[in-house]
Amino acid sequence: MTTLGRDIDALLNCNSAGNISFIGFFSTHNAIEVKPVNSSVFASGVSDELWWYSAANNIADFKQFLKELKGRIAYLAVLTNEQLAAVKEHYSFEWTLSCMRYILPSNVSISNIQENINPSKLKVTDANTVYLNSNYNTYTNPVYIAGQIANGPSVGVRSNGKLVGWALTHDDTALGMLHVMDDYRRKGIARALVTSLIGQIREKGCVPFTYVEHSNEASNTLVRSLGFVPDRNVHWVKVNLK
Repeated sequence: MTTLGRDIDALLNCNSAGNISFIGFFSTHNAIEVKPVNSSVFASGVSDELWWYSAANNIADFKQFLKELKGRIAYLAVLTNEQLAAVKEHYSFEWTLSCMRYILPSNVSISNIQENINPSKLKVTDANTVYLNSNYNTYTNPVYIAGQIANGPSVGVRSNGKLVGWALTHDDTALGMLHVMDDYRRKGIARALVTSLIGQIREKGCVPFTYVEHSNEASNTLVRSLGFVPDRNVHWVKVNLK
């Protein structure tokens, strides 16, 4: 993990589940700026953009953080509902992405019952295919995806050499970007991809977690069936600084 300071690391680990996205991001990215505010801490780091993450123990600290950095914050990650409402008091938004965060408890065992499906690691050259078939082109780009494939766990399924399904991890180590081509759905590929990726994440000693949009019924059903537990609503925003 990127060293943020002994006191800050201790603060984060006091609520490791609540701060799982913060901890995940700074386990693979250097902190550009770290800003303690009373009993909370906020930090920025670069993946595709300069993102601010918060480990806020109360909304008062979060509001003070917003006030002190007003005009400097463009991208905010994994906000709670209460934090999102506070940001709206200061900024208008260019876009917002909202999801349910799920965490997989350590006592839940996972096995791939689709023995005929054998996912393998994605290639960096798969990044453009992943991007072109993504529902989230507004929020990502091929360079970011290529970096995630190169540096993190990923899985893909191929049919006659063609990539037909995949999953990888986001910049904060969350499982994501799950996609199966239309002609290959309802064959157990999505489940095989997710279980394989869970195994890779656990082998690294990390806790699997993921984000799913509320409207994505298939993915919500899948992760719940695997034992993921809903944690909280979270939001990513790009604020309008103009």
